[in-house]
Amino acid sequence: MIKPIVLRQAGHKSGGGATLATALGIPHSAPNTPRSTKHNRLIINWGVSTLPVWKQKGFLYSNHPNAIAACANKLLTLRKLRAANVPCLEGGTKDDLYYEQGLPQNDNFTYAAERWLHEDGKVVVRHIISGHSGNGLEIVRRGNPIPAAPLYTRYFKKQAEYRVHVAFGNIVLIQQKKQENGHVNQEDGLDDLVRTHDRGWIFCVNDLSCDKYTYRSNLIEVAKKAIEAVGAQHGAVDILVRHKTNNGNQPEQNADGQRPAKTLDTLVVCEINSAPAIRAGSTLEAYSGAFRNWIDARRAF
Repeated sequence: MIKPIVLRQAGHKSGGGATLATALGIPHSAPNTPRSTKHNRLIINWGVSTLPVWKQKGFLYSNHPNAIAACANKLLTLRKLRAANVPCLEGGTKDDLYYEQGLPQNDNFTYAAERWLHEDGKVVVRHIISGHSGNGLEIVRRGNPIPAAPLYTRYFKKQAEYRVHVAFGNIVLIQQKKQENGHVNQEDGLDDLVRTHDRGWIFCVNDLSCDKYTYRSNLIEVAKKAIEAVGAQHGAVDILVRHKTNNGNQPEQNADGQRPAKTLDTLVVCEINSAPAIRAGSTLEAYSGAFRNWIDARRAF
């Protein structure tokens, strides 16, 4: 007999993993909570990068902890995406950027982050490479010094931001970040640059720009490649998109049968979430359906 369980992060007894377990009607547990069973276990891994201290007959992970570690570490994510030729943010450590620019290690004039700051007017500094919801993120503007940090990324000027949910080779949901009606921006002027829930940005599933401007298929292709690049089977891929004016050469029509005013210019993967928030019913429905199929398929053997 094989039994499913959700492996969720310690201290997240009411988080997304627990919500998912409740919807599936199965137990959930943290990796540091001792458990013992004579059965094999199907483990739905919701964002845990460490092996559980469980005594089991056998494990089968939906996502191995090594894949979770690759998602959690933003520097490692970028390296794996680049190695797999997946379009992603430009970035790396100071030494990475010296190497990519062909600069000698003792060069004290500049490195890529300073060049980005000069050219773009801002650069993104990450003081925490495993942070989420904007934790440890700093936007440095031209004229200010760049602090020491484990990760620098080039600022990508975007018109749209998406979260594409992938599960076992399928796209189960596409969301676009949009600012809530009536939201009052914070005084630091970063609300459009750092699009977090605390700054009034929420995920929507209706009236998506990728459908209006006919590039949904591009999002799907890149999201699948990104999940494969980090060795995962499921996760939420955050993709930034820049639009351009349709010059009339694109024959595609949108859902209304009209030529879109804009089309895709550039897209890059920003990060991959191995335990995305489950705040909306559509997200819960998408993942619970995917995991039911995964569980049923393995119970059949």
